[in-house]
Amino acid sequence: MDWIQEYLDINDKTLKKIFTKCPSIVGQNLTTLEGKMKYYQETLGWSIKDVATVMTTSRIITLSTEFNIEPKRQWLSNTFNATKNDISKLIKKNPGLLSANVDDMVDRLEFLQDQLELHSSEAKQKLVWKVPCALALTKDTLNSKVTWFQSSSLGLTKREMAKAIRSRPTLLTSSIEMNLEPSLKWLNDRFGQAAARKMIMSNPPILGYSISEKIEPRLDYLEGTFGLNDTELSIMVCKLPSILGLNQASLEEKLQFYATCVGSRPETLEFISRNPRLLSASLDKRLIPRWEQVLEFKLPERGFRVPMLTMACYPSAQWEKYLARRKMLILESQQTLK
Repeated sequence: MDWIQEYLDINDKTLKKIFTKCPSIVGQNLTTLEGKMKYYQETLGWSIKDVATVMTTSRIITLSTEFNIEPKRQWLSNTFNATKNDISKLIKKNPGLLSANVDDMVDRLEFLQDQLELHSSEAKQKLVWKVPCALALTKDTLNSKVTWFQSSSLGLTKREMAKAIRSRPTLLTSSIEMNLEPSLKWLNDRFGQAAARKMIMSNPPILGYSISEKIEPRLDYLEGTFGLNDTELSIMVCKLPSILGLNQASLEEKLQFYATCVGSRPETLEFISRNPRLLSASLDKRLIPRWEQVLEFKLPERGFRVPMLTMACYPSAQWEKYLARRKMLILESQQTLK
C-alpha cells in the first residue's frame, strides 16, 4: 500500500478509499501493479490523477488488463468507431463498463438498437456516450423501462417512447418506483393527463425533475411573478415545459433584460406569459449580442412583439438574413431622403 500511495501521490484519506473499495489490492505483487499502472497511462492515456480518481470509485485494479480491460476497450472502439481518446474518456467516466461481459454488452446494445430505433452508428454512440451504464444494466431492467413508457398512463407508442428516451437517455437509469411513476402521477394530478402527456413528449427530462426541489418552487415563482391562475399557468408550461428546469435567477435576469429593452415590466410579463419560448434563449450567447446589434445599427423596430420574438427565436442564419434585410431597408430609406 505504501508503494500505491507514493506512486499515485495521494493522501491517507484517498488511500483508505482505494483500500475500502478494493481490499484485495494488498495481495497483488508489485510487478503486476506496475504493469497495470503502465497500461492505464500508456494505453488508456490517463494521468496519475485520473488513475487515482478511478481507483477510488471502482474495482478496476482487480481486473486483468489483458483478459478483462483490453478486450472490452477494443470492442468499444470497433463497435462505435471511436478514437482511443474517446474510449479512454468513456471508461474513465464509467469504469463499471469493464465489469460487464462483452457478450452481454452486445446483447444489450442490440436490444437498445431495436427498441429505440438507433439506425446509425452515430445514434448508438450518442446514446451510449450519454449514458454508458446502459450497457451494464440487465436486459430485464432496460425492458422494464421501455415497457413502462408504453404501458403506463402515458401510453406512448413505440416510436414516441424511442424518441423520448433518445432525447433523454438518462431516463433509462431512473427508478420507475422512486422517480418515473411519482413524477407522472404528480404531473397528471396537477395539470391533467392530456396536458402532462404533452409536456413530457415535448420535454422528456421533466420526468427526472425533483418535484419538491424544482417543479413546485418553479411553479410558485411563475404563478407569483406572472399573476396566473391554474389554467393560464398550465397553458404557459405546456408551451415551454423546459421552463420548469430553468434556474430561477436566470429567469429573473431574462425578465429584467426584456423589461429594459421594452421599457415596461408589466407589458413584458403579459407578453412573455403568452410567449414563454422567449425565456428559452440564452442571455449571454443570444439575447445580449443580438440586442447590441440592434442598437449598433439603430434598427427602427416596430414595437415590442415582433422584434423580441425575432431576436430570441430566430436561428443564426435567419437572424443574419433579418439583419441584412433591415439594413438594406434603412439604406434605401436614407437614399430616398437624399
